Amino acid sequence: MLTPSADLVGELRSLAESAAVAGGAAALSCVEQGDISASTKTTGLDIVTDADHASQRAIIATIESARPGDGYVTEEGEQRDSTTGVTWIVDPVDSTANLARDLPVWSVSVAACREDGTGIAGAVHAPRIGDLFSGGKGLGVLAGGAPVPRRPDAPSLGTAMGLIGWQSGQRHRHLGTTLVSLIAATGRLRSPGSPALGLAWTATGSADFAYYEQRLYEWDIAAGLLLCREAGLEIRMDRAPSGPHKLLVAQPRHFDELAGVVFG
Repeated sequence: MLTPSADLVGELRSLAESAAVAGGAAALSCVEQGDISASTKTTGLDIVTDADHASQRAIIATIESARPGDGYVTEEGEQRDSTTGVTWIVDPVDSTANLARDLPVWSVSVAACREDGTGIAGAVHAPRIGDLFSGGKGLGVLAGGAPVPRRPDAPSLGTAMGLIGWQSGQRHRHLGTTLVSLIAATGRLRSPGSPALGLAWTATGSADFAYYEQRLYEWDIAAGLLLCREAGLEIRMDRAPSGPHKLLVAQPRHFDELAGVVFG
């Protein structure tokens, strides 16, 4: 199995940035031209647009040009086996629903992983906002190309800012109970709608924790979780055989207390 050198990690981080920016530019061009006709996938709430496909094409072209032997798996169904030990996990638009309604909180997520799924490098780009977050294993987290200094932990859970997300159309009574408990235990909750971007914001200290109770796929979280690990955050993910997963990412100081709230 591939053991990436520091040089390779740096190379893959740079390529992740370039691919995410290329995908973001392609998607944004569709939005600005009004070319975002949507169709449904699994449900009426699960949509794909021309912007998703344009972003995906741009990302794949960027990767293939630089590293033609690498594999990739994308949300919109493109897949190729790797001959190098590196596979790219791609979400061309995370929160297509936001993009389709011209809400600015959507992102592009690109991660380079080993054959076992371990993240090597990745980037999350929010074109409408102008944010670009990236990281590589052992290299820390960058925001706009600059190292992100570690922010102090919130002094108490009651002053913490949390980001949350849940499955569209979800009808589980316990979800309401969990949210009520989080509201009571923490300072403020926000729901941006893009797990990749929410994880990136948590990694860079804009939020103190993130909690998602929804069906999550690797392309939703691969880059964001790599950034969180590089930031020294604690992570727990419970994958339910059916129904929503539970993912908690938090500052070490507050992790156990939050885990008690959301996992019981």
